[in-house]
Parts: sequence; C-alpha cells; structure tokens
Amino acid sequence: MRRRCLIPVALAVFACTSVMAAEGDVAAILSLRADSNAGLLAHDVDRVLRHTSDDFILVGGASGGHVGRSVIHDYFLKGFAEPSFVTYVRTPDQVTISETGDRAAERGKWQGIWRTPKSGSLMSGEYFAHWVKKDGAWLTLAEVYVTLHCSGLICAP
Repeated sequence: MRRRCLIPVALAVFACTSVMAAEGDVAAILSLRADSNAGLLAHDVDRVLRHTSDDFILVGGASGGHVGRSVIHDYFLKGFAEPSFVTYVRTPDQVTISETGDRAAERGKWQGIWRTPKSGSLMSGEYFAHWVKKDGAWLTLAEVYVTLHCSGLICAP
C-alpha cells in the first residue's frame, strides 16, 4: 500500500523538477539571445558568435547558407563594414526544450535595419534556431531566417 502512494508522489516531484529545469533552460537561452542581439547592435562579431557551435550553420534571409563559425565570422565582418547597416534584432516568440533537456527549438521574428542620410531600409521575417547543450552550456547549432518583408534600397536586385 505504501509503495502505491509513493509512486504518484515520485512522479509529481520528477515532473515539477523537469518543468523547473526547462524553465531555467528557457531563461538561459533568452538571455543568450539578448546577449547576441547586443553584440549585433555593437557590431561585435565575437559577442554575436560567442554562443555558437564550431560547426554553426546560418541560412540568411537573402544571403543563402554559411557553414562554420569562421566563415560566419567573416560574413558578419563584411556586413558590419557596410556604412548603412545598423543592426539585426531577433525577438523570440517561443523556446521549447526537448524531453531529454539537451536540445531546444527557438522560433521568433527578426528585423534587419539599414539607414542612410536620405533613407532607410527594413528587412524582416521569421527565424528558427536549433540549440544544443554541451558541457552544461547552450550553443546555437543552426539558425534559419526567412525574409517575408523588405522595403528600401537594400531590397533592390
């Protein structure tokens, strides 16, 4: 009889512990995203890529695919050198942690902003990020951006 009472209690404790761990992981990923956004605004490539895996994959909204942190490092340096480039901003809508706690999916909206003395450009859409937990730290394995809106000179072919 006592065992039957302990099983539901053990399951409830496990479920609560899992939910609290997932909430902590979601908060950690949101904090890392905010740090990466701050790096974009500061045009600090190392900060942008601080929380990415060595084999990080980026599929840009208009630029195509880029593989490897060093390749993407150079891609961002080139973009930051563009005088009209202001920043990219990613705004997460949802972060889901896997049942095993070692992977996460992030979905949200993104914007790219460019300004010149006479005009501005805006590119925006939705994104998906694949996170992995390695040695207790969350790293982005891949990010895919889909451009759904573009206005201004940056959009000209």
